[in-house]
Amino acid sequence: MTRAVRRTPAQSLGARPCTRQRALLRFFAFLSLFQALFCLTACWDYREISSTTFVAGAAFDLDPLGGYILTAEVIDFTGVRDGGAPETVRITSRGATLPEAADHAMRAAGKRLYWSHAAAFIVSRDFAAQGITPLTDFLLHNIDTGLTASLLVSALPTAHEVLDLQTAGGGAVSYEIRSIMQNNTYFSQTVADFAYKTMQALNQGGTCAALAMVSSYEQDGESCLDLSGCAVFDGCRLAAELDAGDTPRLLALRGQPIGGTLALPEKACTLRFLDTRTVFTPRQDPDGTLRMEVTLEAGMVVSSAETLGAHADPGIYETLERAAEVRIRQRIRELTDRAQQELGLDIFGFGVRFRQAMPERWPAWEGDWNRRFREMEIVPEARVRIVRSSAGPAILTPEG
Repeated sequence: MTRAVRRTPAQSLGARPCTRQRALLRFFAFLSLFQALFCLTACWDYREISSTTFVAGAAFDLDPLGGYILTAEVIDFTGVRDGGAPETVRITSRGATLPEAADHAMRAAGKRLYWSHAAAFIVSRDFAAQGITPLTDFLLHNIDTGLTASLLVSALPTAHEVLDLQTAGGGAVSYEIRSIMQNNTYFSQTVADFAYKTMQALNQGGTCAALAMVSSYEQDGESCLDLSGCAVFDGCRLAAELDAGDTPRLLALRGQPIGGTLALPEKACTLRFLDTRTVFTPRQDPDGTLRMEVTLEAGMVVSSAETLGAHADPGIYETLERAAEVRIRQRIRELTDRAQQELGLDIFGFGVRFRQAMPERWPAWEGDWNRRFREMEIVPEARVRIVRSSAGPAILTPEG
């Protein structure tokens, strides 16, 4: 027998809001799920990797007939479909402008070229001397190109010859350049800036852009890739080249950490930079003379010595520290004298530091900054601390 349950009017009215609430909850839950369908991502332009051609890098030369010659180093995945390995291919094209040359390269490849994975863009010396603005404009306005590639100047007769050099791993030259750049801090034989940093240096006052130089060396009868030295620019045009010995000093005077070695022939030993920091103190004397005090603080290790026994006594390391400081000051002075007297260019970016330290005075200096740089007094200083050695105690100073 079923027993009926009677509800009072108040109880019946109280049940209706619960039912309506459940209905609203179901409605909003359905609406949320429906909206989520439009938020799900998918590859609308999906294509197989075997049909893709990535540009690893490119070389740019001036065409003797006018315009430009573009040589693209591309990674072709066509053979991957059949179980093969990707191949590195060169594609050469010409054009009155770089965008036109890039379009012709795409036609020669028979498929779209993807520039977003490019690691290096190399220009010839005559291209750099004429001005690299066409290249920076191409990189800025081509939506496919990334600005984290490196810009380099070829020390070979042409830029495209660089792409024919042998690499340690036998792969793409452009990717090998990126690998060397990533390890540059340990050797400091070249500069290693991304394209966007180069463009920033080209467009701001008080500094000069610097690009890595790419060259070659002979080994077992083959020409192998080498990055050594750098090219400095006056505006967008090549102004001078610094060798691998000058480059660490340039980096230090730009406030970047450096690596590499420092030879002390008079002490029959070689020191290696372990860590460095450069301290800049811009000043203006009462007579209006600008002065830049530069102090390089370096922790170093003894990497080689003629005789191990001669360096077994920790007391000898203070002598080595003072000798290293003298040598560093001398080498910094040599480069600053060349920049002021021979080049007449602020390749160190001292202008940026004066602008940051004295922003109210910078507008009056900016117009003729190179003249003010030539007349500036530069005071180099060095503080060296040898922290360990393979020839003596592991810790040589109390601070170590």
